[in-house]
Amino acid sequence: MMRLGIDLDNTLIRYEQAFAACLRKSRLLPPSPFEEWSKERLRDTLRGLPEGERVWQEVQAEVYGPGLHQAQLAPGAASLMQAARERGAPLFIVSHKTRFAARGAGFDLRQAAMDWMEGHGFFAAEGFGLPREAVFFEDSREAKLQRIRQLALSHFVDDLPEVLADPDFPHGVQRIGYRLAGQVPPGWWHVSNLEEVVDLCFGPEEELLARELTGRQAVRVKPAGGGANNRLFRVETADGPRALKRYPRQGEDDRDRIGHEIAACRFLQARGESHAPRLLAANTNQAAALFDWVEGEPPVADEAFLEALLAFLSRLHGWRRHPETATIPLASDATPQPAAVLAQLRRRRARFDAVSRLNPELDRYFREEFDPQVEALLKQGGFSGESVPLTLSPSDCGVHNALRRSDGEIVFVDFEYFGWDDPVKLTADLMHHPGAGFSEGQRHLLKQRLTALYSADDPGFAARLEQLSPAFGLIWQLIRRNPLLRQ
Repeated sequence: MMRLGIDLDNTLIRYEQAFAACLRKSRLLPPSPFEEWSKERLRDTLRGLPEGERVWQEVQAEVYGPGLHQAQLAPGAASLMQAARERGAPLFIVSHKTRFAARGAGFDLRQAAMDWMEGHGFFAAEGFGLPREAVFFEDSREAKLQRIRQLALSHFVDDLPEVLADPDFPHGVQRIGYRLAGQVPPGWWHVSNLEEVVDLCFGPEEELLARELTGRQAVRVKPAGGGANNRLFRVETADGPRALKRYPRQGEDDRDRIGHEIAACRFLQARGESHAPRLLAANTNQAAALFDWVEGEPPVADEAFLEALLAFLSRLHGWRRHPETATIPLASDATPQPAAVLAQLRRRRARFDAVSRLNPELDRYFREEFDPQVEALLKQGGFSGESVPLTLSPSDCGVHNALRRSDGEIVFVDFEYFGWDDPVKLTADLMHHPGAGFSEGQRHLLKQRLTALYSADDPGFAARLEQLSPAFGLIWQLIRRNPLLRQ
């Protein structure tokens, strides 16, 4: 969630006019267009006078106190505060400002700042609507950094690089430098006008996520397709293209698709698996993940693809006893016991009860074709028994979830349903999935090769596959008709 913090002096408040008025009144310097002078130039010039440090402190006490009414709202500040209010994003002002100046007549600088903000509509309902409790004045930089940490800010804007560069600046807060001079450190954002903060922090959602996950201020984001369950964007950065993937909620489907994919990719990366995309960053609260961009084309289900798939499944099976698999969840719609296959079939069938009453053709299909097949399966049995040996399963693999690089290498993508599962379900899904892209001969070969792979430590695999494959076929008949439920 966006929680924006911003400095006050020389960030929200610009003092050029106030300093110019003070210098003309005091006649400390020969007449000059002081409005055009930077604060650094004013400071260094005044410090060059006799007793320069005292003079500089007294000028600051005047400008930040009695002369504050001549200061101006920074360009873009109104747009920024209004944008935060319209989007419901909490905004906080955190300022290193003591109550009284080191020199001067004991003027209350904090009250002067509050009065100035009051006069510029900061707290008015018809103005920016900022709660007074969202303004914090701190006696030291250390206290300011502690306040930023306590407020759990996501972004902070400041004109002083020494604040942003402080070793105690809270980790994870995006640093936004305002009108900084010189080279901006890597990972910082930089703006010359607060209007730019509006674009950076309240622009299109995917651009905000791309900036957050890449750590880059300058990104270009454009849609790149996606499946029925996700949205994909290509993110152009100075480091090369990245893939931003969103996992929108699908109606009543509460499966943790981003959690499964993150767990899968982290595990595969730790094993050095090169045939899967590299996960770079993720924001689970926003259901978004960032990957290396895989440049390639959808493959055809030829012999090379089949061998790459079988080799990948073999590697997954070989890692099933690795200690790190303890944190990997069950695959989506996993069937760790034969009874779970029947339960899933019945659950999916029940979802069509209401729609079939409104669709005579669908109702006839269920009564005359589908339901009799289910009854025949129930008579045959085979849906009882204890838990079966599980394997690591992509759960949804085939040419529809793969890319072929220009060098011919196959990369498997979309591990949203990855996890532990009965290898019988994995095998049956490959044989029945309409998007897998295999011919009848290739399905036969897959069945033969996977039976050899999984039967080595699961003697009941082949018999269980023969018993349960027809049920998985019926499940896929229902999955293919899921669009009728959305209609």
